[in-house]
Amino acid sequence: MQENPKAFWSYIKRLRQDNPGVEDFKMDNELISDAGLKSEVLSKQFASVFTTENVENIPTPGSNFTPAIGNIVITVKGVEKQLASLDAKKASGPDGIPPWFLKENASQIAPILTDIYQESVSSGSLPGKWKEANVCAVFKKGKKCDPGNYRPISLTCIASKVLEHIVHSHLMKHLERHSILIDNQHGFRAKRSTETQLICTTHDITNAIQQNKQADLCKLEEWQDRWQMEFNSTKCKVMCITTKKNIIKKQYMFCGQILEEVENHPYLGVMFDNKMKWSSHISNTTRKANVILHVIKRNLWNCPRDVKEVAYKSLVRPTLEYASTAWDPYYKKDVAAVERVQRSAARFCLKNYDRTASVSAMTKELDWDTLETRRKRTRLCMMYKLSRGLLNLNAENVLVPSQETRTRNSHTFKYRVPRATKDIFKYSFYPRTLTEWNSLPKELLLSETLDTFKSSQGTVNKMADQGWQEDVELKNDLQKYVESNLQRKEILDFVKEKYPLYAWSLLTLCRRLKHFGISYIDYNTNLDHVEEAVREEMDGPGRLLGYRALHKKVWEGSDYTMSLDGHDKMCGYQNSTFDLCIYGGQDTYRGKIMFLRIWTTNSDPRIIGRFYLEYLLTSKGYKDN
Repeated sequence: MQENPKAFWSYIKRLRQDNPGVEDFKMDNELISDAGLKSEVLSKQFASVFTTENVENIPTPGSNFTPAIGNIVITVKGVEKQLASLDAKKASGPDGIPPWFLKENASQIAPILTDIYQESVSSGSLPGKWKEANVCAVFKKGKKCDPGNYRPISLTCIASKVLEHIVHSHLMKHLERHSILIDNQHGFRAKRSTETQLICTTHDITNAIQQNKQADLCKLEEWQDRWQMEFNSTKCKVMCITTKKNIIKKQYMFCGQILEEVENHPYLGVMFDNKMKWSSHISNTTRKANVILHVIKRNLWNCPRDVKEVAYKSLVRPTLEYASTAWDPYYKKDVAAVERVQRSAARFCLKNYDRTASVSAMTKELDWDTLETRRKRTRLCMMYKLSRGLLNLNAENVLVPSQETRTRNSHTFKYRVPRATKDIFKYSFYPRTLTEWNSLPKELLLSETLDTFKSSQGTVNKMADQGWQEDVELKNDLQKYVESNLQRKEILDFVKEKYPLYAWSLLTLCRRLKHFGISYIDYNTNLDHVEEAVREEMDGPGRLLGYRALHKKVWEGSDYTMSLDGHDKMCGYQNSTFDLCIYGGQDTYRGKIMFLRIWTTNSDPRIIGRFYLEYLLTSKGYKDN
């Protein structure tokens, strides 16, 4: 691969390439396989989608308050620059002039083309040869035997493409300078992409669901008739996006046809479903990635490790990470489904298929970050570009500067996190990423370039679990939180915000508490203290609060873990301050204590059964049979 990378990638391309030709068409129960006939069918199909305008009924555009576009002035220097930047490996157009010829002779050809270009723009006409194109039919989706599922790609003359670029550049500068394009237009604009459109779309939908907003169908038919456009109603679908379980079904008519209702549908390469969850997209993405991975495994199984790694990182991983800022999953099963592809690739690269071997150790040996970590980095890089104006995206209503200054990690790049009441919005791009962004160290956010920010993120992640053992401030804070009777999840929220450089989870929190010798359990507690604490709560306000509120009230000394025939059992568990187990039976209907016992274990169901039987014998007058 190092000696001849072009040959390697050509080989890979041949492996991945399906049948490049056009499938046989099936029309009116007749199979069309002749190349000439297929060409005629496609020609008619492509021509049919163009509208013949009714020039007598063109609507007036209304008042125009923007200045007129100036004349296009084409210079020899500009044309020469465009010719010199051509890709010499590209194919020639209908005129037969290859790009390498124009590139190598740019200085001699530029003056001639400049005169032709200027005359063409001034007269509004093109040379006849430049109007011709070699048309390639590209399959999009659906059935390959349907000519309606193919799109034409026109390969025009290289010189014509250079003129297109010059005119396009002049037009876009005028449109951007005077803000003529609407903000929702993301396609074919600088500093925008399908990914930015997906981020905006998911944000709008999830935010609307959270606020219980509804959007009616626009008057699309009226619009298409007015502007002489035509929608393909057979390819239009209806998808009701809601978190409600009981949905009232409705039929929608469009262009005289009842639209089909679907539960999921692709949009810019991402599969949206009617719950705004990403399981269907992840299933589709991992299936595609596994297909590519199996092709690599089958054909590169005996190649060196570095070749396998390059193939995986170039062909498989991009499939798993396309537009991940918009769909980054939060369900463990979805996260695991994506990671399984990389874990399979790790075994392949190292030729280790031993089921007892640790795949985590393999990915560590390969120096691969988890895909979950990479998605987080990608989201943070997107936020960096937003905050530095590297994206032409209007996010002023979302990126509102925060006034929070209490934490030691406060910085001027901190933003207010939108309030989320539903998980689909909480884990969408803006709320999720802003929370992580605000916890980043100030030094990282002061990175002058995106590349510096990316590389610094990797350094921060590698340092995330180092140095906490000597952090005296962390130890003192943990001690303070425990003495304040905060639950572990509450402590976790505090330390995640205050100590973002360290890796945190409930498990790591418990390990660090143990390392510092900080314990919830008071080993000096006696039985009288235990009984007094529980009786005080059970006989006091706890009687009137109900099961869940009572659970919250007495968590310091007891934790409801199960129910027995309508009677609640209390026992000291993870958050207990007592080095004992507390068993109790409460009549949930009357709110009275039936029995209260202390024991040394909570893992034996016979113990609670014994206490309950003793209660029945002594209080209900039952006889021991």
